[in-house]
Amino acid sequence: MIKKVLATVVVIAFAVGSAAMVAPLFFLRPEKLRADAAHAPVPTRLRIPAIGVDAPVEPDTATATGALTLPGDLTWVGWYSQGVHPGQAGDAVIAGRVDASGVAALARLAEVRPGSRIDVDMTDGATLTFDVARAESYAGNRQPADLFARSGTPRLSLIASGRSRVVVEATLRPPR
Repeated sequence: MIKKVLATVVVIAFAVGSAAMVAPLFFLRPEKLRADAAHAPVPTRLRIPAIGVDAPVEPDTATATGALTLPGDLTWVGWYSQGVHPGQAGDAVIAGRVDASGVAALARLAEVRPGSRIDVDMTDGATLTFDVARAESYAGNRQPADLFARSGTPRLSLIASGRSRVVVEATLRPPR
């Protein structure tokens, strides 16, 4: 009888201890973070007046493994939905193609200069305004070290991919 009681106590203690170890992991799951983010507004349109960009945004340009992909339509740009939402802490990423014909939405991205304005329309009707901090070209698969950051000052990075990669980094303009 004593052995059965002790065995029962050990099983209950193990079950409670295991639940205490697993519970924090449940609350930190990426799926939960994504579910919370699912309610945040997403970008619908990108405008860069300095270079004449006014492009629709494809809302999900991530593969099942989390890799960034580009929209099939050259005139569209794509938001990397596995990252942060525009206006949230970290680096929201919107990408597009560069082509020789100049038809692609981000064909002239290399011409953007610091101080240029970028507007991002959101599904909740808000327009977020960003100011370009820098624009650089990168060879091959090189990129800024903090691209895709999930914390820090709210930023927007625009990536134009073609023969080289142009990355424009912009900071969120404070609301008036």
